[in-house]
Amino acid sequence: MYDNGRTGKTVSCIMHECGCIDDKAFRQMFRNHFGMSPLEYKVKYGVPLANV
Repeated sequence: MYDNGRTGKTVSCIMHECGCIDDKAFRQMFRNHFGMSPLEYKVKYGVPLANV
């Protein structure tokens, strides 16, 4: 995932830009790699909740 947490893009938008079409698989792969969900990552690194 190349979004640095500051673009304000939704997780779904980033997922589709990466070519992934399976939400569940993407979120599991993300959690395995980063140790947290995409939402947890965005909150931790300062993305306003309105953009999540």
